[in-house]
Amino acid sequence: MNNLKHNRAKLRLFNSNFWESLSRTNSWAPALFWLFVIGGLFYTNSDKGITVKEHVALFFIGLIVWTLVEYIFHRFIFHFPIFGPKSERFNFVSHGIHHEDAHDLGRAIMPITPAAIYTVLLYGVFFQVFGEKYGPTFLAYFLMGFISYDYYHFSNHVMLPKSKLGKYLRKNHLIHHVYPHVNFGVTSPIWDFAFGTYANKKTIHQRPKYPLCATSEGIYKDPVARPKGVQQLTQEEIENDFIEIYKEVYPGSAIPEEILRTKNVDSSKGKVESDQRVGPIDGHKRIL
Repeated sequence: MNNLKHNRAKLRLFNSNFWESLSRTNSWAPALFWLFVIGGLFYTNSDKGITVKEHVALFFIGLIVWTLVEYIFHRFIFHFPIFGPKSERFNFVSHGIHHEDAHDLGRAIMPITPAAIYTVLLYGVFFQVFGEKYGPTFLAYFLMGFISYDYYHFSNHVMLPKSKLGKYLRKNHLIHHVYPHVNFGVTSPIWDFAFGTYANKKTIHQRPKYPLCATSEGIYKDPVARPKGVQQLTQEEIENDFIEIYKEVYPGSAIPEEILRTKNVDSSKGKVESDQRVGPIDGHKRIL
């Protein structure tokens, strides 16, 4: 995405300005908040007598565990299968809206409130596994992995990397935006390889039984249900964003009709000419 349209209209999740504010964030607040939390964890646990070797071990274990948790959350929670209105709404609120509008940088970083809820739940597990002595320090290193992921994901949507590794990881993530049933790992593809969800010619065509990414078209079929401002972003804009991502991932390739939401698309030019929608989302239409 060479020309990101960061300042255009955004999709809303809630009518309430309060709840809407909790669903998005700016680029600096999460970093300050989580660095404060990490510092507090190290400070409160500094009297436990943890050795340097133990710190090194906890650091690497924390980062490895983070990559696994990142994969599990992304695959099974953020892309919770859609089999009814409630699961569709949960999917859209938790992550689907980011796929719908990847240019909205206010949702490219996880807002503090949901991240804090997940952290509290995970800390209960970590405390049981690592105990009072090591639990807080492990959580601190784990959160370092989380911050790295969060801001690396953010960078994928605001800049083009120059290194080979950066280009490889960015392409992996953009493929996920095209085919959301593959490439769940953002910071590392290791668990996608381990669990058979790495994108290749076989896996991208193995469509899931249920859609994995709700769309505003599916969520807001009833105009009365639309939060204020949700119509500010048109289906043409959403589809053109998707086409832009596809063309970066697969340059020079025609866009398969089965992954498009609209009918009047010139696949060679990659541009939506009108807002004639295919209909409700299903397992064979685009499930971005």
